[in-house]
Order: sequence, then structure tokens, then C-alpha cells
Amino acid sequence: MLSKIFNIYFQSWQIVKKNIVFLIGIFGGVYLFLELLTYLSNLAINSLLIGLITSLLNLFFFCLFFLGITKIVVKLSQSEEITIKDLFSQWNLIFNFFVLYLFSIIVFYLLHRFFMFFAVNTGLPDLFALAWLFIVVFIFLLFFSFINFFMVKYQMGPINSFKQNFLVVKKDILAVFVFYLIFLILNLLGLMFFYIGFILTLPITFLAQAIFLDKLEDF
Repeated sequence: MLSKIFNIYFQSWQIVKKNIVFLIGIFGGVYLFLELLTYLSNLAINSLLIGLITSLLNLFFFCLFFLGITKIVVKLSQSEEITIKDLFSQWNLIFNFFVLYLFSIIVFYLLHRFFMFFAVNTGLPDLFALAWLFIVVFIFLLFFSFINFFMVKYQMGPINSFKQNFLVVKKDILAVFVFYLIFLILNLLGLMFFYIGFILTLPITFLAQAIFLDKLEDF
């Protein structure tokens, strides 16, 4: 299993290497653009209306670009030609993705509040806190890990994306856990190099998700 997962990341690196200028430009450009919107939102802290508008624009473009990047890596995983237009091609899914995004925030907020309530009132040991962390990770993997790929690749709605994510991930939850553990380690290593490495590791790990999803049934 582990060798197959490492091979997926290596395969992703080989594809990224061939499209490195385009991908670094896309990921870097999106990051800078969203940072600019965040900066403008912070400048407008004294104006509720302007602050609200810039925050909504930030959320809109985040959803648009996240879905667009998903489309790009899906096409790369299938050896299809990519263009800058792909970044803006999934605008029709923005509302569905926003619903999923909002729902995931609510779910994990409620899980956090549930844990904090019992931790404060029962004095739970650290071991329980660690076990609870694994439960939250488990829930994320089962229901949220690939939903953006199902939405983009198959044009699924929120409910069908949750269902399909569960059906695919439950085949080998251990393989998915190991894959995302490596995913996290690589991106943390990228962040250690003043975000420069992150611009490189993010395309590799994001593309690896698309490849891994295609091959998950082989595990």
C-alpha cells in the first residue's frame, strides 16, 4: 500500500514538472489575489458595507478558484490539455460548493463545541482529546476528503458528493489516512521555506489527490 501511495506522489511530481511554470503561476497568482482581497477587507474594517462586500468577494473567488484548480488537476490526471480558462470554468458549481463549505464549517464547529463542553465539565484526560481528534479526522476523510473532485468531475450535487465520498473512502480508509498524512507532511515542509516551497508542494499534493482517487479502487 505504502509503495503505491509514494508512486502516486512521484507520478504527480512528474506531471507537475512538465507543467511547472503554468501551475506555479496559477497557484501563486490565486494566492496573491486572495491575499489582496483579504488586505482590502482589513483596510475597510471601519466600514461595515465595504468590509462585507470584500469578504463576500473573497469567498466567491475562493470557491471559483478552488473549483477551477480542481478541474485543472483532474484534466492533468487524465492527460488532457489545460488552459487558463479552466480556472474560471466551474462557476456553475459555486453555490453547491458554498453549501458544502458552509456545512463542513458548521459540522466541525459543532464537533469542537461538543468536545469543549465535555472537556470543561468532566475534566477529560489528554488521551481522550487525542482519541477525539482521530474521530474528527475520520469523519473528515469519510465525508469531505474528495467532495470537490466528485462535484467537478461528475457535476454532482452536495448530497451525492457526500454519498460518493463515503462509498469510495470506506473501501480502504487506512490507505486514505496514510495518503493524507503524507499530504500534510509535504505541505508543512513547503511552508517551512517561507511559502516558496508551498507553491511547489501544493500543486503536487493537489494533483496527487486526483490520481489517488482514480486508483483508490485498486488498493
